[in-house]
Amino acid sequence: MKSLTSEARTQATEDPAAVCARLGIDGDAYRSLRWMLVNQLRGGLEAVRRALECGDVHTAGLRLEALRGAGANLGATALVSRIRSIEAALSSEAWAHIQPPPRVESRVFLRSAE
Repeated sequence: MKSLTSEARTQATEDPAAVCARLGIDGDAYRSLRWMLVNQLRGGLEAVRRALECGDVHTAGLRLEALRGAGANLGATALVSRIRSIEAALSSEAWAHIQPPPRVESRVFLRSAE
C-alpha cells in the first residue's frame, strides 16, 4: 500500500489546469492540496493497516473511501483506481465472514470510572 503514497505524488492523470478550474483554485493551491493528499495517504493507509490487523474491515473500508474521494477531487485517477482495487478485495468473499467490532458507547466508560 505504500506505493499509493508515491503514486499520489506523481500520478495525477487529470489535467491540473482542469482540476484547478473545476475546484476554482490556482496552481499554488493545487500543489498544496496534492501535498496534503500525500500526507493524508500516509496516515490513512496506516489506519487501514491497523484496522485490518484488528479484523475491522468496515473501518478500513471507510478510510479507503475517504482517501479515494480526496484523490478523485484532485484528479488522481490512477490512485483512485488502485484504491478501488483494494476496496474490491476487501468486499470479496475472503473478508465476508469478518464483522465490524461492536461499538461501545462512551457512557459505558464513564460509569466504570465512577
